[in-house]
Amino acid sequence: TICPSFIRGPPLKKNESGSSVGFMKSVLLGQKEALSADTMQSVDVRDAALAHLLALQKKEAAGQRYILNQGEPTWQEYAKPVADKYKPLGWPVSDNEVEASEEFHPKFDNSKAKKLGVKFTAWNKTVVDMADAMVASGAVVKPESS
Repeated sequence: TICPSFIRGPPLKKNESGSSVGFMKSVLLGQKEALSADTMQSVDVRDAALAHLLALQKKEAAGQRYILNQGEPTWQEYAKPVADKYKPLGWPVSDNEVEASEEFHPKFDNSKAKKLGVKFTAWNKTVVDMADAMVASGAVVKPESS
């Protein structure tokens, strides 16, 4: 059984929907008023696909559960690599920070997935690849300067 955390990464289609695509679009367009310092567990969609293939190919995977998680960055940290790349290009990327709550900071153990053969993509690469794919496909368009 493959148990992914929140899935992020380059969408396959221009009109892809979902909360990860919506989040990235709102970050690129500067529509997020504040980005929490709470952690956000996620996994690259390409790593999730690979984990499914590996689990099908390896007999020892039968009956096992594999947690897929690439790290524990905050919402602010997720937006930073996107802001670093796109703000200098004139995009109004959201990077406003707010305090973290004390209530929700989960931790996931992905060691079994690593033993299965999953090499997790760095989360900062995932978010930049996602933004790049959305911009290249026209799924998100830079607003005109005011």
